[in-house]
Amino acid sequence: MAVSKVNTFIEDINDHLECGICKNRLNDPKTLNCLHTFCLTCLEKCVTTKGTLTCSTCSKTYPIPEGGITKLSTNTFLKNILETVEHFLEKIEKKCVCEKGEKVESYCQDCKEYICSICCASHKGIPALRSHKLYSMNEMKEMSSIQIASLHPPQCEVHEKPLEFYCKDCENPICVNCTILGHRDCEGRQKPIAIIEAFKTFKETTTKLEKDANTYTTELEKSLIEVYEIDIGLYKNKKNCLQDIEDCVEETITAIRKKGEALKNQVKTIYEEKKTEIGEQINEFKKTISDMKTKLNLLHQILKGNEVSAIASGKMIVRALTDRMNDLPKTQQIDDGQTDFYQIKQQFVQLQKFNPENVIKVTTADHLTLQGKESVIENETIVIKVIKLKECEVDTTQLNATWSQQTKFQEQNGEYVLTRKCTSPGDCRLDVTVDGKHIINSPMTITVQKELINSIKLNYGGQNVDEDDCLLISDWTNQIC
Repeated sequence: MAVSKVNTFIEDINDHLECGICKNRLNDPKTLNCLHTFCLTCLEKCVTTKGTLTCSTCSKTYPIPEGGITKLSTNTFLKNILETVEHFLEKIEKKCVCEKGEKVESYCQDCKEYICSICCASHKGIPALRSHKLYSMNEMKEMSSIQIASLHPPQCEVHEKPLEFYCKDCENPICVNCTILGHRDCEGRQKPIAIIEAFKTFKETTTKLEKDANTYTTELEKSLIEVYEIDIGLYKNKKNCLQDIEDCVEETITAIRKKGEALKNQVKTIYEEKKTEIGEQINEFKKTISDMKTKLNLLHQILKGNEVSAIASGKMIVRALTDRMNDLPKTQQIDDGQTDFYQIKQQFVQLQKFNPENVIKVTTADHLTLQGKESVIENETIVIKVIKLKECEVDTTQLNATWSQQTKFQEQNGEYVLTRKCTSPGDCRLDVTVDGKHIINSPMTITVQKELINSIKLNYGGQNVDEDDCLLISDWTNQIC
């Protein structure tokens, strides 16, 4: 067999031959119920260290078999492959077993050796070797990894004989010697049958198991698709929510900026108005002060002259100054110079009150509600409906309803309806959930009242009888009929 072919074979199966604990090639492989395989010595060390038999791959824990770890099932398939790999690795660089230097032409399945053309002729000529199965090198190159491993089926570890029988007691393949002498797992209780018969039964079992597994897998794949769709819907919902928030923020910011610009313009207008008023008051004050100072300065100049001139001219100045003082402008400020930004402050206060917790999780149950009568009469048929408040995907299998016992809704014209005859007076509780969460108005309490009286004992002394000698009866509305 070519070296490249062997290397390819080893690469194909190498991951399956590695122990999950020591990470080396498996040695005496033992398989747990979870079908993960490890070295016998590695499992023994784990049990000694941890005190439990735990799978290092899936973390499942199993009881230690009576008799120790050695009683675990041997993975004969992997063991056979390991032996085949070791065998081929030993033979890769070797010549024919006869060591005459001849080119290898065939492989003997029984001898487990590569042989040359001379040895091939010997196999055909020697009676004891004629039954040996020979494969040409071309045939070996065309074999798959499983076919190569199948060239050497596992043999009995005790008697080194082919496993041609199956023990129904210990459920293990055994050799012909085991059927006569017994084997350690059965201790003389062996119930051997032909391996072909056992394989037939095994194949029937696996066929049914495969069918059930495929059915279960199909259901899981269907559920997986539904979960994927929910996941996609969740992503779209998140994207829409984020976009809605972004749009709302932008709208709010735009509105605030627009309001801010309006307020700015209003402030500017108020400023200009007040500025004009204040400016007029300033000019009036300046003009009055200047006039007062001019008249006072003139009065001072006159007082520096002779008495006659001062008296003669001063009368007019005094009069003018007195008149000016009597006509002084108001000294009170016409404006306090303040502008209030109350409106914009209020908007900022509202923004500061925003609570991120207002974003809540919404489930299918939040979009459904129960609708129906909450009070009925005994033996009356009640109809309860599940109503969609918002468009959502829901199936009747998702609606779990309990009314004293498990019950089911039926889909009718796009509605989910529960119809039931109320036979027992009292309060009944109807629970309806979707994926474990109560829908709106669930649980609903339904009161079943006693039925109207069917028979009446006539015990009256002329009362409640009309002129035609008829008994007057009142219904639930208290109306006499």
